[in-house]
Amino acid sequence: MKNSGKLLLVLLLVLSVLITAVPCNAQAPAQAAEARASEAQAAQEKWVAVVTSAQGGVYVQRAGQTQWEPLNVGDKCNPDDSIRVEDNSRAALL
Repeated sequence: MKNSGKLLLVLLLVLSVLITAVPCNAQAPAQAAEARASEAQAAQEKWVAVVTSAQGGVYVQRAGQTQWEPLNVGDKCNPDDSIRVEDNSRAALL
């Protein structure tokens, strides 16, 4: 009889651990997505220059990206962004 009481206690303990572990696993992807969004926002807040003038073909390749995008007045440049200015074009950044 003592062994069956211990077995029941162990089974209840294991069951309670399994039940409480399910919500934690379900929250992990949501927390990871939230962390990525927070990191992206922090990167945007760490800009190092703003475009004050852009004439002609002025482009930016954002850090970690492969495509070049047009760069316009008011756009912010972050660390590790690359800027390309075509012939007969110019840009001013502060």
